Amino acid sequence: MYRPVVGPKLQYLLLGGHTVGQEALTRFYALHMIVLPAITFFLVSVHLWRVRKDGGLSRPGEAGDVVERMGLSELPTNKSYGLMELARGSTPQVGKNPDEEVSSWPHLIFRELLLFLVVVAALLVLSIFFNAPLEEFANPIHPPNPAKAPWYFLGLQELVSYSAFWGGVVVPGLLVLVLVALPYFDRQLHGVGRWFAHERRLANSIFTFCLIVAVVLTLIGTYFRGPNWSWQVPWKTPPVSHESH
Repeated sequence: MYRPVVGPKLQYLLLGGHTVGQEALTRFYALHMIVLPAITFFLVSVHLWRVRKDGGLSRPGEAGDVVERMGLSELPTNKSYGLMELARGSTPQVGKNPDEEVSSWPHLIFRELLLFLVVVAALLVLSIFFNAPLEEFANPIHPPNPAKAPWYFLGLQELVSYSAFWGGVVVPGLLVLVLVALPYFDRQLHGVGRWFAHERRLANSIFTFCLIVAVVLTLIGTYFRGPNWSWQVPWKTPPVSHESH
């Protein structure tokens, strides 16, 4: 039996009616192609703005990085110094040394742009030699069985198969809350910016555990789930069936 997870008003707004039809497909297509990319673009912009506002990126400490402190009487006399601005309040720059950071441009933006171009080039090459694994046109009256989400949502779909509330609401919500609250609790500066730093064993272990769980759930949803989301082995995959209503 189909049980809506959202309220009736929100369900009507998303589906464009009380049944799943062409209006629902059109609305979900618009959500995925317009609304979600717009939200992603906004969040990425806020992220880059915060990086610049906070003064750049942390970089790992290197041997020999010794900051020499000088008094006012020791400053060179062949240069001019002036007070630029007085600002009230505290900023993330208080107590930080410029030698401990690098600028977001070009260090961050250039690397992200380079990675973006590499990914696009790889997708173009793959699209030349491999066709997209498209199925027949969607038919809301006879949906495929099993109806699987895209691979990046299969881990979440596997969680939802155990419990719609815990797997679809509680666990993802807790993960988001933990990610939001993490910078306020993890203020350890030792080992920041270094791969597999010993000072970050706990953080690295938690991240590795979450990554392994996500990969395992995705693999189970991809290769080990058959009709009616039953357990199956990949080498004995039954033909895809269709539900009749």
